[in-house]
Amino acid sequence: HYTITRETCIFMQWSFYVKYPFYGSRQIRYHLRRQGHFVSRKRIQRLMRKMGIVAIYQKPNTSKQNVEGIPG
Repeated sequence: HYTITRETCIFMQWSFYVKYPFYGSRQIRYHLRRQGHFVSRKRIQRLMRKMGIVAIYQKPNTSKQNVEGIPG
C-alpha cells in the first residue's frame, strides 16, 4: 500500500463531504480504503477539524419541554 499526501487527502475528504455531508471520519476512511488509499482515522479527524468539516446528523432534542402538552 502507499500513503497519500496531505493535499490529496484534503481534496478527497472535501469531495466526499460535498457529495455526502453526513459522512464522519469513519465512513470517509472506509471509502478511501475501498479506493486503495490507506489513511488513519485520526489523520482524517485532524484534517476535518482543520477544515471545519462536521458531519450532519440529527442531534438529540431531549431537554426541550413540550409546551403544547402542558395542561392548564
